[in-house]
Amino acid sequence: MDKLNDSSFIKFIERLDYLTKYNLKYTCKKIKKRIEDLKLDTILDLRNTKYPNDNNTVYKILLKHKDFLTKVILEFKDINNTHVNRFTNKLTYINLNYCQKIDNDALIHISNNCPNLEHLELYIIPNLDDKGLKEIIMKCPKLVHLNLSGCSHFSEESLLLLPKYLPKIEFIDLTRNYGLTDKCLEEITTGCVELKYLNLYALPKLKMDFLNNIKCSKLEFLDMCGNQNVTDEHFKKAAEVLNNMKQLNLSWCTSLTDNTVKYLFDGDKNSNLELISLHGILGITDKSVEILKNNKGILKNLNTIDLVACSNVKQRDNSYIKSIFNHVECFQVFF
Repeated sequence: MDKLNDSSFIKFIERLDYLTKYNLKYTCKKIKKRIEDLKLDTILDLRNTKYPNDNNTVYKILLKHKDFLTKVILEFKDINNTHVNRFTNKLTYINLNYCQKIDNDALIHISNNCPNLEHLELYIIPNLDDKGLKEIIMKCPKLVHLNLSGCSHFSEESLLLLPKYLPKIEFIDLTRNYGLTDKCLEEITTGCVELKYLNLYALPKLKMDFLNNIKCSKLEFLDMCGNQNVTDEHFKKAAEVLNNMKQLNLSWCTSLTDNTVKYLFDGDKNSNLELISLHGILGITDKSVEILKNNKGILKNLNTIDLVACSNVKQRDNSYIKSIFNHVECFQVFF
């Protein structure tokens, strides 16, 4: 193991469950030092790990090691607030995705005890609402990554605080946040100008007028799959600002046409594009493929394109697309 370079050593350690890694740390002084130097003992990742008496074991780990953990991933663990109450100010990264037994009190504990928090994942947790989220937004000023996917009980009452308290936030996932309003979204996309990632998947009621005033010039990822209100005119205006797009999902945005592709990608615009999904848009034709093909940067960078159910694109079989975009390996992102 001494002969492994740092990269290989890290990969090896990351494959171990936490207790095995912890025990290994004390089998050899050289291994212990290397783990500590690379800060591999500060990460508690319990995904795909099952212990006997799992909840109690997780609690004991958090209790014993809480003072040096900086990253905690408890995704899909059957934990509750008592586990979260062991979190300390050392933490910068917390993943509680699908931990469905926690509630607002857990978020309030995090907001009061984790001021250095930068990354927070809260995918599908039904017991959370504005009471807890407001505390997080107001008291975690270093937060740059916030995943609220599937948390349908948040409303504009808390989300409108984002531009005021977290203007430098870079990542927001609002998938299926049905409390989101167009007014709120406009406030976010004009006030949070450092945004690089914005996920609006499965929000079909939004009118998408925020695109007319969007200020997020650093945006690299935009997903508005399923929205039938977004139009070419929205993107005509937005294209003046969106110059750094790398991933764009417009699946089932059925009001769009080739004009949107033209506004965003004609010439050398958004030449760093890596992924685009136009799945199910009948207004897309072979003209869109030509526009993408004529962008030299896209020819070099594009690795994923989804034209499934775009029946007005006459030449869209995989072999033909591959012959144009040599680096494309994936032909469907929407299922």
